[in-house]
Amino acid sequence: MEYQTIAREIIECVKRLKEQEHSLADAARERATMESSYRKAFAIEIMKLKQMGIQASIIKEVAHANISDIVLQRELQDSLFIAKRESIRAIETEISAWQTIAKFYER
Repeated sequence: MEYQTIAREIIECVKRLKEQEHSLADAARERATMESSYRKAFAIEIMKLKQMGIQASIIKEVAHANISDIVLQRELQDSLFIAKRESIRAIETEISAWQTIAKFYER
């Protein structure tokens, strides 16, 4: 393997890493927005259920069930954020591997 090939691979990994970092920032923003929407909807639903006289012991479960679409979106956003973060770690590992190969190649 040529040193130029190794350098090219490292450069490509760095480009992918930068793209993923921007994508992670967007995912973090979306995650925070979704969390805010969830909390507002959950609080509103709890207040509605209290006004309806629902037992206090089951209010949270009923509220979650009533806003299940928002709960699902919140969980999806959270999973997406974690997946993007793990993708960055994988690229960092790949860069490290290429750097190790480059060190051995120089010898």
